[in-house]
Amino acid sequence: MTEDVLANYRNLQAKVDAHWQSVVRDHGALMACGRGCHGCCCHFGVFAVEAAAIALAAGKCGWQTTVTPAAADACPLLEDGLCRLYDHRPLICRTQGLPLLVHDTSGRRVDWCPLNFKGIKSIPADAILDLDRLNQALVTVNRLFIEQYPPARDWPERIMVAQVLDLARW
Repeated sequence: MTEDVLANYRNLQAKVDAHWQSVVRDHGALMACGRGCHGCCCHFGVFAVEAAAIALAAGKCGWQTTVTPAAADACPLLEDGLCRLYDHRPLICRTQGLPLLVHDTSGRRVDWCPLNFKGIKSIPADAILDLDRLNQALVTVNRLFIEQYPPARDWPERIMVAQVLDLARW
């Protein structure tokens, strides 16, 4: 697998990163989250395109085995509270701490890390990221990736992060 099949995903990552940077630039005094903050780092599954990106990065780092998390629900990429692949983390990790517009059974609401935006009555509109729109874009990018990289057709819909590092053996 080569980096070119990840181009759409890299573009989506860049858009999320640009949003994060604008929130920090405009509201940084209200933000506590950042590199080294790991309170929300749990073990979860990712789409095939995210698994491929993580595995490619892990392979470039020379990792050839699965990392076992210290706790069952902890992210296996954490080491001493730091993400071993921070620059290659999936979108869910890139959005942690941001105010997210969430659509659920009770309607629309904004959710964010309780460490951020303390002491204010409302979240600035320019800081809010629409999670449904992001997830729709990610599903589309994932579908395109699977079309471009046929081996991914045999992968499960979601791949646990601990299993992703096994893919680094490609």
